[in-house]
Amino acid sequence: MTVNGIATFSGCRITGPGSYTLTATVSSLTSAVTSSFTVAGPATKLTFTSSPSNSTGGIAFDTDPVVTVQDSAGRTATDATALVTLSISGNPLGAILSCDDNPITPSAGKAEFSECSVNKAGTYTLTAASTGLTSATSASFTILVGPASKLGFTSQPSPTSTGGVPFTAQPTVSIQDAGGNTVTTSTAVVNLFLTETKGASLACAATTRAASSGVASFTGCSIDKPNTSTLTATSAGLAFAFSTVVTNTVGPGAKLVFTTSPGNGARNAAFPVQPVVTVLDAGGNTVTASSAPITLTLTTPGTATLACTPNTTKGASSGIATFTGCQVNTNGTYSLTATSAGLTKALSSTFVMSTPPPRMIFSTQPSASVSADTAFPIQPVITILTANGATATGNTSTITLSLNDANGATLTCAANSRKPMNGLAAFSGCSIDKPGVYTLTAKSSNAKIVPINSATITVTGPAAKLAFTTMPTSGTAGTVFTTQPSVAIHDAAGNATPSTAPVSLTLTTPAGATLSCTANPKAAVAGTASFSGCSINTPGTYTITATSPALENAVSANLTITAGPAAKLVFTSVPTDGKGGAAFATQPAVAIQDAAGNTITTSTASVSLTLTTPAGAVLLCDKITQPAVAGISRFTGCRIDIPGTFTLTATSGSFASAVSGIIKITP
Repeated sequence: MTVNGIATFSGCRITGPGSYTLTATVSSLTSAVTSSFTVAGPATKLTFTSSPSNSTGGIAFDTDPVVTVQDSAGRTATDATALVTLSISGNPLGAILSCDDNPITPSAGKAEFSECSVNKAGTYTLTAASTGLTSATSASFTILVGPASKLGFTSQPSPTSTGGVPFTAQPTVSIQDAGGNTVTTSTAVVNLFLTETKGASLACAATTRAASSGVASFTGCSIDKPNTSTLTATSAGLAFAFSTVVTNTVGPGAKLVFTTSPGNGARNAAFPVQPVVTVLDAGGNTVTASSAPITLTLTTPGTATLACTPNTTKGASSGIATFTGCQVNTNGTYSLTATSAGLTKALSSTFVMSTPPPRMIFSTQPSASVSADTAFPIQPVITILTANGATATGNTSTITLSLNDANGATLTCAANSRKPMNGLAAFSGCSIDKPGVYTLTAKSSNAKIVPINSATITVTGPAAKLAFTTMPTSGTAGTVFTTQPSVAIHDAAGNATPSTAPVSLTLTTPAGATLSCTANPKAAVAGTASFSGCSINTPGTYTITATSPALENAVSANLTITAGPAAKLVFTSVPTDGKGGAAFATQPAVAIQDAAGNTITTSTASVSLTLTTPAGAVLLCDKITQPAVAGISRFTGCRIDIPGTFTLTATSGSFASAVSGIIKITP
């Protein structure tokens, strides 16, 4: 039936394969015939309806392969959906076929592959396969070497190496097309370097080489420092390449080097700078595992002799030999040579041995602490020494003392220009008039003798005030402070003085507490009174005041005294005498105290009462065992049943017990 002049058919099918047309007829109208169409039978085989075109390595074919699924008569099986897979036939070169998708599902009976390429140069065919179908082979095609595109390591460096030693396997880099084929016509210049240096360097016979027949072969390559990295190869316009990982470690000992050369000095005296020799591998790394014996000699000794303490041969420790006491006995210019079996020797820098002028020392330093305008208790003595360190008994050059950085102060001596006697210049009556910290400078009339400075001298004014130099620490009542107080006697400017004045300690606000020390007051020694055995008997927060006649007081920082641990019991209320069987007029009370006698107000321990020596009597109370309240157990209703003379004993756990006073009970 037509609708609006159109007859639409559905579900039409033909039962057998072949080529057909359809005829449409209706009475009184001219019939119509379709174009010819083919009905395929079941899919049986594959065929290449388009074979790939020639190309270059790694570059997609201009004409991509198309594979058609057909029936036995060669008709396209348009309803086929089985996956079609392409592969290189035979593939003796190990080439790789790449496509956007492979395998693919046919559409209308055709599997149209795209962006297919083969990496290696050669002549190939492709095979198309699908489960249950006869495979197909394409026409042959040729892959040529393409233009240079990238670099590739065709020979990798050795995976392990040691500092400065050439790799066992040296790297080779090829100029390649996109498919990895060597472009034998290329002479591109290739650069080689460490990808991550980490302080190391790559060395080769040449790290830049021009390719020959497309290959740059490197030689003599090594890494100097410990390093784990790869090598990077670069060339202008080409994609760079990374090698496999190379791990470089410290190698065996190869050479010696002076890491410290001796300095100029005096003949027959130890060099002021002693030589140090290090064992290095070929890359210049310290061979810390080496204990090689190293020997020092004078490179050109002439008549001179080198001596070291204990000798001129020393075993390396962790790869380093540090020599001591080395000296040369003759004036001249020298260098040292260090040798060790199997290692390249080392030569130090040059140094000069000469005869030095005499020198001065303060053989007696002036007193370190003195009072202003008072002769030093210890007066300075200058000794003149020869180059060999002996006293220069014949030297008579005049020695003069002066203040270094005087800042307005004046040095006065009984005589302040003295000629040494038997090499000694002993000064007397020296004093400084102003408080401060000074050094003395000794100069000789012999310009060749270098001036020297004394140790520091602290000059103080008269004693004026006290200062706590060590504060006592907080602690527990009745227990000696962990840190004991020290009090210094200072001048008005705060400088320590040598005073021996007595210093006393008191509690600033005692509030009933007592400060006890082993000795108090205490005489200062060299300006400091150091106390010992100090403690406070009562909990609280205190400061300690230090006093000394005519001196300004000093007050310590706060210290907190806490009650110690519960230690003993004490009767704070003792029962009165009474009658047999009658309650005491005054009932007993027992406190729980620390060792210093402070009631532990937080304690709730239970206390029990007993007759110390009952002798047949019985103690009766409302409760014979009573818990403490605020550290005190208060008993009630206590009485003794028969006459006699008694004491009570209070006990509680591990605390020291307490015994009351005597109680007399009458009939």
